Amino acid sequence: MTRNEAIRVLETIKEIYPKFEISNTKAKMLLPKLEEMDFEGVLQKLAAYVATHPYPPTIQEIAAYLPTNDNRLQQIDSWRKEAACVSPTTKRHFRQKLYQLLQEKCHE
Repeated sequence: MTRNEAIRVLETIKEIYPKFEISNTKAKMLLPKLEEMDFEGVLQKLAAYVATHPYPPTIQEIAAYLPTNDNRLQQIDSWRKEAACVSPTTKRHFRQKLYQLLQEKCHE
């Protein structure tokens, strides 16, 4: 979210919870963390929170992040494709060497 959106989140909390104090120091700490989050997601969580809690939320309670691009599944697929091209003889030889190495390490 943008800095203005993060400020808007804090102002909304202050409007709903008048006892919520927002000093310059607190704002300097919270704004960068809010800027890492998804504005719409935070507003949705804040709305749900307000409906059930009489006290102001912590940032953790309203945190909402955009999904991150996780390359692990792509990497696993790539390895599977590479493994499919390896001959059965090479795979068998690798398994034997791995088994031998494990046996050596277990008996050290």
